[in-house]
Amino acid sequence: MIQTHASGLLLSLLMAALSLTLAQSEQLQSWGLGSLTLAILLGLILGNLPLAASRAQHWNAGLQFSKQQLLRAGIVLYGLRLSLRDIGNVGLPGLLVDLVMLISTLWLAAFLGRRVFRLPRELTLLIGAGSAICGAAAILAAAPVLRSKEEDTGIAISGVVFFGTCSMLLYPLFFQSELLLSWSGLTPAGIGIYTGATLHEVAQVVVAGKAMTPQIADVAIVTKMMRVMLLAPALCVLALLVSPARQTGAADNTNWRVRLADISIPWFAVLFVVVILMQSVLSIPSALRQSFVQLDQILLSAAMFALGFSTRLASLRKAGWKPLLLAGSIWCWLMLGGLLISQLIL
Repeated sequence: MIQTHASGLLLSLLMAALSLTLAQSEQLQSWGLGSLTLAILLGLILGNLPLAASRAQHWNAGLQFSKQQLLRAGIVLYGLRLSLRDIGNVGLPGLLVDLVMLISTLWLAAFLGRRVFRLPRELTLLIGAGSAICGAAAILAAAPVLRSKEEDTGIAISGVVFFGTCSMLLYPLFFQSELLLSWSGLTPAGIGIYTGATLHEVAQVVVAGKAMTPQIADVAIVTKMMRVMLLAPALCVLALLVSPARQTGAADNTNWRVRLADISIPWFAVLFVVVILMQSVLSIPSALRQSFVQLDQILLSAAMFALGFSTRLASLRKAGWKPLLLAGSIWCWLMLGGLLISQLIL
């Protein structure tokens, strides 16, 4: 296992170190490019080069480990930067925005996918789950529940990661140009809730938030993690929607129970809250805390590179225009509809 993961993991860590070094440049700092943004951009560029594509299989296991396990470890450690007061700042309004966006996004995906674009139900629900909850992680969690094809899973992940990356780059630009503040009328905390409730991936929320302000980043990440915690109940609903017993009116719910058994709890979200509680209650030495924060930055940068590297523009072209149009339509709803919902609730 170590050998199969070593090369891709080493590549991720080296690119993380490079992005952290480049982020020290005054010129790049003036453009608002932090280490996480640089890492994902490096991944996008290198991952779509012909030479890198030919070596992708050799690096794949380590890159998968980076964008899944290192990302989750980094999110858990990010809890050291937060406190119970930060959770209180998000509170019920943040949870309400999360719930409204999750329900409306899943409904819109199901409606557009089946009625407008005439896509298979499983592909439609995969794209909807990835857009509504937590990107590729939600798609991978939903795939066994929906019994979807591997090809559909890959298409859904490519579309969601692509449009989520676009949002990740656009939100800070809108904020820095003051368009987001002037159009929305939201406070920085409100922009943090909007960001956490509408960006696809946890990683993208981290990058976009940190590219704006530390306050926005903290609120956005707490909001996003509340959204991640809705993954398990959302998968229960999906299991009901695709249950053969529900569709045929049969009394046998065995298949439905099997689908529920495929649902996994996002434990990294639970551990994230545990770390915040520890940070709020215990007195952690500042030197130790700072070391963990630096480690956290390395882990997140490595995960960002792996995420960018695995985003294949060729896969998006190959999927055809209908899945892309569905993912793009939901992306527009998340940005524009999410802004309206945030204004109404906040």
